[in-house]
Amino acid sequence: MECSILNFITLGAIQVILGLYILELRFSEDFFRLVAGVRMLATGLLAIPAGILIEKLGAKRILALAGVLAGFSVTVQGVTSDKFIILIASSIYGSAFAILFVIIGPFLSDNSSPEERGVI
Repeated sequence: MECSILNFITLGAIQVILGLYILELRFSEDFFRLVAGVRMLATGLLAIPAGILIEKLGAKRILALAGVLAGFSVTVQGVTSDKFIILIASSIYGSAFAILFVIIGPFLSDNSSPEERGVI
């Protein structure tokens, strides 16, 4: 539960900061909408393949990979001013979050006791 809350807080904070960064670069608000749309599209399109990938390769490996990809893509978005690179990094970030969203519930369930799952 706490892990999901932290994921959503992080996602929201990054959205706000990225929006301010894009406006500071003198890009239009439409470009920010495009960046957010690309991220959401990647998240939506990769959700089912992420589940298949997790089943084949194992949750721990994929969870670590998704964390590294999310961190890398956010860093790339924050250090570049090239629109194309920002869009590519946004799609990678959306893909990583699709993996995190799909894996987090089952992973926490598999790695906790019934008593821990009952605590909110």
